[in-house]
Amino acid sequence: MWDFRKNNRNGKQYAIMSLVGICGIAFCMVLSLLTLLAGMIFLLGKLFPDPEAKVDPAVIVGIHNAVSMTLPGAKVVKIVETKR
Repeated sequence: MWDFRKNNRNGKQYAIMSLVGICGIAFCMVLSLLTLLAGMIFLLGKLFPDPEAKVDPAVIVGIHNAVSMTLPGAKVVKIVETKR
């Protein structure tokens, strides 16, 4: 990956990296930065969790109305929210 046989105008040797080496280093840097940011977001989520979602009374009334219109005589006993 390193080639120390090149000379600049002053006669000093300098390193030339191949394109594959530069891309590999850039990929590793981006991957490590994204990993660091993901860890920070995870920790912030643990430190400041979302409050429990409160059900809007209008939603409950809407569910009751939809059930009574679809199935006359039916009664809503329990409403459970599921996450996908």
